[in-house]
Amino acid sequence: MVSYSELLETLRRELESEEPRSLPRDYYAEVKEYLNYLVRKARESKSEVERRIYSREYELAKLIAVKLFLLRVAKFVNAYFKRGEVESSPGLAKEELELLGYLKSTLERLVEVAPPEEGEERGEMVLVSFKSPCSKTMVRGAVLGPFSEGDLAYLPKEVAMALVEQGVAEIVGE
Repeated sequence: MVSYSELLETLRRELESEEPRSLPRDYYAEVKEYLNYLVRKARESKSEVERRIYSREYELAKLIAVKLFLLRVAKFVNAYFKRGEVESSPGLAKEELELLGYLKSTLERLVEVAPPEEGEERGEMVLVSFKSPCSKTMVRGAVLGPFSEGDLAYLPKEVAMALVEQGVAEIVGE
């Protein structure tokens, strides 16, 4: 089980590093054990002051744990944009590995397209970010969308250019 000071120190180290720092596989299980301990101590407290202290420590520890997890996820996503791939690392916690696996499979499905048929030329694809919602559209016999604001998608360049002209998307990568 981690302590409040260990949890805070882990967040501090993570904030100082550009790459995710190494964590034990069961790190978040230890954090959860600590959070459960604080809830139990708050319930068992005989005095109101003690109950409030444990409750406040629980709220702060939960906030730190969430911020730590999201910071590390942001680093994975940032690494994807830098390197073009999501990498697994031995220093990732079990929950992070699960999320990383989900992220990889989602990204693979996102860009999965049927190979061009013989004689059919595959056009240039670009990465777009949607600035506003966009309903389904038909391109080369395939239905694309719907897309929400903030969604990313690899689309044929001619489709992307039309969306840019309509003001619903912007090209973020080629």
